[in-house]
Amino acid sequence: MARTATGQVVERDGSRGTTYALRFRAYGERHYMTLGSREEGWTRKRAETELQNILADVRRGSWKPPKVEPVATPRPDPTFHEFASEWLASRRDELAARTVEDYTLALTHHLLPFFAEYRLAAITAREVDRYKASKLRAREQLLVQRPLSNRTINKHLIRLGQILDAAVRYELLECNPVKTRVKKLKEAEPRRARMTGEQVQVLLRAAGPNRVLLATAIMAVQMGHRDPRMTLRVYTDVSAVRPKTRLGGVLGDTDWAQMGTNADEGPDLLPRAPTGAQRETGPLGATSSYGSDGTRTRDLRRDRPAL
Repeated sequence: MARTATGQVVERDGSRGTTYALRFRAYGERHYMTLGSREEGWTRKRAETELQNILADVRRGSWKPPKVEPVATPRPDPTFHEFASEWLASRRDELAARTVEDYTLALTHHLLPFFAEYRLAAITAREVDRYKASKLRAREQLLVQRPLSNRTINKHLIRLGQILDAAVRYELLECNPVKTRVKKLKEAEPRRARMTGEQVQVLLRAAGPNRVLLATAIMAVQMGHRDPRMTLRVYTDVSAVRPKTRLGGVLGDTDWAQMGTNADEGPDLLPRAPTGAQRETGPLGATSSYGSDGTRTRDLRRDRPAL
């Protein structure tokens, strides 16, 4: 036979003042229930009434223990300064010293002065756009001695994105606003100086046995190839042919004729063109339209000047 439901009121004095709780038995188990403090309206009489109501429900079998809601552990939300410092410290051993110096400069001189006190969750696309605007304004209004180019500002955004990527992996952020909602600034194409024909001639003569490889790389631009390896693969079998172009004048007749045959220059760098019966002549007297690897090529003597 189950024991009769019994209980008592517990009254305690503590830092919150006088508080009330109930201790009772229900369904063969002991239970303890906190009610509240005097400041919250609880009194001894009210606590006794609550105890009787609970015991009556226990006798009827309708009382159920209150559900204990799980306490959600708050997600840590460090400041950008704290997290960025930890991120850089964890990567020092895997990065070159020059890279660490570059990352440190971007953080200490640019990103931290703006984002240092931000919580990670507070770094939104809007705040990143404000950072970009502040750098552009400082440049336009000559507020700094060394204004930043669009390219440098974009590099800072990339660095910020790397740090927030780590925060996403560590489940400190839901998403990375730099990668999903922020637009980079338009960068101007770098202005590259072009060499004159005389400068190319000096460079090629100083290249020694490597002059053919260098000349081929220079020709790649004229032929529209982004990668000089394409030029090397397709046009290697014409290295010993004296081209009727201005590049031939730059190298000189003897340079082209003797490449790969001079004992002082070491072994052949590139295969020679076929000679005699091995050379097929097209309708215009050109060499074979097929390269040594079977690739069809144009007659270089009909090309536009290389320089």
